[in-house]
Amino acid sequence: MPLAQLARVVYVFSCNLNDATFSSSIQTMCAKLLNTIIESIYAKGDPDQAARIAKGMFYSSLEKLVAIVDAHDRLRALNARDKGKGKAKEEPEKVSEDVVMEETGNENADKQLHGWREIEQAMPVHSVAFANESYDYFCKEARYLLKTLLHTFRSLLNYSRQGETPGPTPDGEVLGKFFQYSLRSLAIFEGNRDPREPKEVIELLSQILLQFDQHIFSEVWSNHMNFFLDQSIANPQVFPVLQMLITHESVSHQLVGILLKYLMTHLEEVGHFEKTRAALTLRLFKMSFLAINTYIATNEVVLVPHLQKLIMNSFSYAAKATDPTIYYQILRALFRSIGGGRFEALYKEVLPILQEMLDTLAYLLQHACDDAQKDLFVELTLTVPVRLTNLLPHLSYLMKPLVHALQAGPDLISQGLRTLELCIDNLTADFLDPTMGPVLRELMTALHQLLKPIPANRNHANAAVKILGKLGGRNRRFQEVENLLEYYPPATRVTATITLEQKRHKLPLGSLVKTAKSALYDDSPVYRDDGLQVLILSALTMLEEVSCLDRHLISEANEQDSPNPESNTTFGDTMTGLFLACARPEIGDKALEFVRNFCKRAFALELSRPEVKHEKYNPDSGRNRRQLPLTTALEESFVDTLSRSSQEQRQGLRKVLAAVIRDFKILATEMEAAGKLEQQRSIDRMLMQIAARFAQLCHEEDWARKMAGIAAIEVFINDVDLSRKLILDLEIEYIRALLFTLRDAPKDAPKTSDDVLELMKHIIRTCQGPEDGRGRLQRLTETLVIELNIQSELSRKAAQACLETLAEVIGQPAPDIVAPAAKSKLLDVAAGPIYSKPLRALPFPMQVGNIDAMTYLLELKPTFIEPTDEFVRLLHEVLALADVEDASLISKPATHKQEFWLKTLRISCLRLLKAAMASPDFLSKPNLNPIRSR
Repeated sequence: MPLAQLARVVYVFSCNLNDATFSSSIQTMCAKLLNTIIESIYAKGDPDQAARIAKGMFYSSLEKLVAIVDAHDRLRALNARDKGKGKAKEEPEKVSEDVVMEETGNENADKQLHGWREIEQAMPVHSVAFANESYDYFCKEARYLLKTLLHTFRSLLNYSRQGETPGPTPDGEVLGKFFQYSLRSLAIFEGNRDPREPKEVIELLSQILLQFDQHIFSEVWSNHMNFFLDQSIANPQVFPVLQMLITHESVSHQLVGILLKYLMTHLEEVGHFEKTRAALTLRLFKMSFLAINTYIATNEVVLVPHLQKLIMNSFSYAAKATDPTIYYQILRALFRSIGGGRFEALYKEVLPILQEMLDTLAYLLQHACDDAQKDLFVELTLTVPVRLTNLLPHLSYLMKPLVHALQAGPDLISQGLRTLELCIDNLTADFLDPTMGPVLRELMTALHQLLKPIPANRNHANAAVKILGKLGGRNRRFQEVENLLEYYPPATRVTATITLEQKRHKLPLGSLVKTAKSALYDDSPVYRDDGLQVLILSALTMLEEVSCLDRHLISEANEQDSPNPESNTTFGDTMTGLFLACARPEIGDKALEFVRNFCKRAFALELSRPEVKHEKYNPDSGRNRRQLPLTTALEESFVDTLSRSSQEQRQGLRKVLAAVIRDFKILATEMEAAGKLEQQRSIDRMLMQIAARFAQLCHEEDWARKMAGIAAIEVFINDVDLSRKLILDLEIEYIRALLFTLRDAPKDAPKTSDDVLELMKHIIRTCQGPEDGRGRLQRLTETLVIELNIQSELSRKAAQACLETLAEVIGQPAPDIVAPAAKSKLLDVAAGPIYSKPLRALPFPMQVGNIDAMTYLLELKPTFIEPTDEFVRLLHEVLALADVEDASLISKPATHKQEFWLKTLRISCLRLLKAAMASPDFLSKPNLNPIRSR
């Protein structure tokens, strides 16, 4: 056939292909015929005419692909509607008259959405063929048509690239449309039992995408990554397209770069994704790392610019994420992929951040909540992607994780044994032995625990024997290390009297209490109730012992052996179990009732105890003998429970604490001596002791314990009706505790740090007012002003926000409040931290703190900063720091931490100079002309 007739054939069959009134089988035959004449068109015609006809065929086939997707979506929605109606018919319906209009409205909406089938079926001519087909039949026929269309696309793109003068290919917009609808068309394979059919289509689609020009391929994937992820979540058949492409050497380099750029752009959002999308993102990271490992020569350079940001940003984003585990899993996949010793460029990128990364991992391991997190951080520490020679200065970081790894699961044990053997083989005894010294006993104990016969792991036992043999006589040096023996005096035990065979025995309750705590979370209600009863028995036993001791019913000889509630492990476990039981839905009411009654009896016993007055003041008397043993023990138990609890449990524990404090106040007012002034002071002192103990949690190292203290402070401020005098007495202590919490926060502060600032503002609004005394306002202002030049940016920002809140509450300008305290605490020439020492004599964090403090004070309007000689000297130093070269401030090669502080310092300098230039006094003083000109 001549080319003119071929063009006519293409036109006619393209029209038939896109005629929806024809059945799927007819359209499939038209598509096959069009596919068979492509070779003839390119063989008989000149290139321009062949390209014009091929372009028409491409567009007509693309329009058919769009029509298939549209018809599939309409039929799938109709099928889902019909299935929903079928389920509704199976359930008994009870329709009342007042919902008839609502159902009528739903029917009208349903007709507008799905009424197209009835309309098409009612048409005498030109009705679409798929209106009379079922969803399953349409999918079956559409699969054959889709495969034929994909063959056509592949042939057209293939012939367009051949010849001495290849014809023009479709642009990025057209191929982007093809990309979208080809991925959406894979939905017709949902529920298909034969896996070969979708696999064949995915291979065809991958071959077509490989024929795109490089710039078009990059444009299509870069612009449609969000669409690809959405389709991958909706249809599992879509993701294998990327898997097949990224393993192809010709496009792997390009696709890995696109993937990493997209993933790094959305890295901060990963921790807040829903589980399905987060898991898919993790798969994308793993696939990228696998491709880098497969084609090292071309793909390694793609990861180099992203590596430092990926590692350090993962730690910082995890601190504020809803699900932080996803970031650590990304790092684990990264370390596993590049840890084979073949990525020199990547290892060089890790060196500047090695120290900071190991510090962060050590902190996370120390404060991990459960064993799963500990295992994850241990693996990250042991698989840090650097060579052993670079790790030698930091080898001590690996010792504790190594001991933990040898006591964990099989995979970690293997990793720990490999790491230990590597160190023994490559390091001398003079270097390695002092490093292992602090953990030598634990390390040898863990190795000997692996020496077990079958059915224990035989490979682990053989590796442990090999390591012990390589150590030689050094493996017995742990015997020279002193044993840390723990002594449990009788007063730390709780026993219950039981009768067996008409004989009275003492039953230790320690093991029983631990078992009872575990039983609280059992599925069986019988076990839960029995566990609660055991805990109640243990608590009552301790209360009875203390009551007998107060009534002198115990002889002096047995008084030392009687259980003491303070530092008593069994009693602490008992109260921890009871406090947590209050949050359990099945036994919570019963446990809460007992806890409240128990605390009432304990408080009544403490209040009735007469105070001991010492004839001579002894500062250690309170340390040697406390007058509130039960109260102190209950405090410590609740503190420990609150710090170890999860976020859900903490809400229930807050309610328990509020109820117990309210009961204590009611009990104190109902006692006979409640009207006496001394008794009221004693009650206030007990409340102060309880409130201060929870505030002390904010000064501890663990962030979880700090947050437990914050939760308790919120209870005292918001949920308990304390007297205003008591709240005012606690204000300064609470503000200092909250400021210390922010000051001592880790570098990557958790998202709960925002709650601390809000609580500080709430305390200021509650305690301060225009009518309050000047002395208390001055103490609060000085407390906040001192924080303005602290090293922690979080604490500085909080102090500034609190000063603004304070000015708003008392109705005074901020400069009037800040000026007296700032002049005496910050700007004093002799003792102030800003003017007393030159900036160059201070480390970077202190320089940044002083500069930020001066910037804040200068930005207060009207400003009270005077342009004295000290101020001019400070500006000269700041200007010099802004101009000086990096090499003059930090040594090369610089670590990531040094570069971070240098960048922060320069930004702080520029902000201070900007604030100074905006000050009217700065512009008018003649002695500042040289600085203004620079």
